[in-house]
Amino acid sequence: PTNSPRAYDAYLKGMQHFWRGSADDYDRALRYLEQAIELDPDFAEAHAALAAIHWQAYMRGWYRNQPWMGLSWEKTMQALEQALKRPTALAYLVDSGIYTTNRRHDTAVAQARKAVQKFPNDAYAHLALADALSFAGEPQAAKRSAEAGLRLDPRFPAPYRFAIGRAQFETGAYQDAVDTLSEVVALNDSDVLPRILLVSALGQLGGLDEGKRQLAQLDVMYERDHLRRLNVRDLAPVWPYRNPNDLARIRDGLRKLGVSEW
Repeated sequence: PTNSPRAYDAYLKGMQHFWRGSADDYDRALRYLEQAIELDPDFAEAHAALAAIHWQAYMRGWYRNQPWMGLSWEKTMQALEQALKRPTALAYLVDSGIYTTNRRHDTAVAQARKAVQKFPNDAYAHLALADALSFAGEPQAAKRSAEAGLRLDPRFPAPYRFAIGRAQFETGAYQDAVDTLSEVVALNDSDVLPRILLVSALGQLGGLDEGKRQLAQLDVMYERDHLRRLNVRDLAPVWPYRNPNDLARIRDGLRKLGVSEW
């Protein structure tokens, strides 16, 4: 990916913070990735990672109150343009994800399948397909793709286990989802998204005590990221399903634990 060991080291440190999923970690990841690009301006994987950070900042709403994340959408597209000059699986992950964000699900799936075709041994390609298929309404196929990614990257299971847990939730297998998502939260306690889905699955099962405990932790995490408290109506940008009933199930589980509408 790069002939600069220092650039590669900065990239690895940046990705470590990226996958933790908090605003502060994204801030640290951004600095490392900018350093990697400064050391090697042609480092396509670092450009793709930078696009991923700004895309997620936009999706999660952090650009509204994190000064360094201003103009997140524009920065996403600028970094992705550089990354796609020498496409990597991570670049396709972001590209497919952006199509999903814009509710262009068929194109998102097509881009993710292209990633798997070009990079069959790269776990990010399979994660891209898992994400695209989930939001397009194909949870069983999404689960198989996530499992394929996990086999390729067993040392870093959290994002693939999250995709598996999400697919289990989407099929109504709420207890399986709770088991998987509890594991994800234990692996990475900084990212709000697995915990949100865990709370909803617990709500669907009537697990009120554990659900309330996880919800209290979410309140702390939202305050940490300088966001208003979790509410039902703010979920759509982060869970861009083709079928509105899929998002409705997440909202319904949260309502059962008393999460407010706004």
